[in-house]
Amino acid sequence: MEYIKFTILLIVLLFAGSCKSRQKQSTGLSQSITNKTETNDTADTILIKDTLASDIDKNNKEIGLNGIKIIRELPHDTQAYTQGLIYYKGMLYESTGQYDESSLRKIDPQTGNVLQTINLENKYFAEGIAIFNNKIYQLTWRQGIGFIYELSTMRQTGTFTYYGEGWGITNDNKYLVMSDGTNALRYLDPQTLQIVKTIFVIDENSIPLQYLNELEYINGEIWANVYTSNYIIRINPEDGRLVSRIDLSFLKDKIEITPETDVLNGIAYDKEHDEYYFTGKNWNKIFVIKM
Repeated sequence: MEYIKFTILLIVLLFAGSCKSRQKQSTGLSQSITNKTETNDTADTILIKDTLASDIDKNNKEIGLNGIKIIRELPHDTQAYTQGLIYYKGMLYESTGQYDESSLRKIDPQTGNVLQTINLENKYFAEGIAIFNNKIYQLTWRQGIGFIYELSTMRQTGTFTYYGEGWGITNDNKYLVMSDGTNALRYLDPQTLQIVKTIFVIDENSIPLQYLNELEYINGEIWANVYTSNYIIRINPEDGRLVSRIDLSFLKDKIEITPETDVLNGIAYDKEHDEYYFTGKNWNKIFVIKM
């Protein structure tokens, strides 16, 4: 009898572990979106009352996002499973994933044309990218290795290692900040690439916010895609608390849907012009937005 109980327990534990593998499935996260959107009939403008991550805000104040307006659309390669997106000094840089298909790309932000492509070995599944000190840092999903490229040529100059999975990466002008699919954000010293500190992201009810994916540091906040959803969260980097959610699910209504079309993923910010670039995995468009 004890042997049977032990066998059943072992089967349950193995099943639970397998459920943690990353796959395209609904997690119910989209149901937790608290943004309120209003649309008008005459323009591609979405008015958003961004919900504060606190019950204190009984008046549903607007916190810096008076509206979202699409100012232009760029063509995007539908074979690009977008894992990271950056705007830097007049250029877009994109990391695309999937085994046998992963790459690093430089894109013209005016036309959407791919100007340069670096293909990874077939054994790597590329993830997020960050640019810091004239270097591009690119993560891989489960290989525990990251690649370092010279920014000007996109020539690979080195590698670094980390434990666990790699998902998104950005920088706060001092450290690299990395996500691993949980609610943890690791801060890495850019010289040693060792962990300096870790913060844990929680919502307004102190519940961990899992599946943090592509990251972008914008005006003192960390913005993150949430895997399996079409919204973005804004994170206070001081304590990891949720600032607000931004529902961008309306963008999916403006793209061509194919069997390969996946969720929103890809945040880039042009600070000089105060413009945001958003796209998704295998989407046929990149949207340039004013907020």
